[in-house]
Amino acid sequence: MGAFPAHLENSSSGRSLLDPFGRAITYLRVSVTDRCDFRCVYCMSE
Repeated sequence: MGAFPAHLENSSSGRSLLDPFGRAITYLRVSVTDRCDFRCVYCMSE
């Protein structure tokens, strides 16, 4: 799985983070480990 760069765009309400397809990113989930410790379906789907 490759990473795609995001882009910042200026708008009337401020700056928006856009994905490579031009969609606004409304939330960002950052992990400093390979898995979180919440043990939810999102992280434990395997």
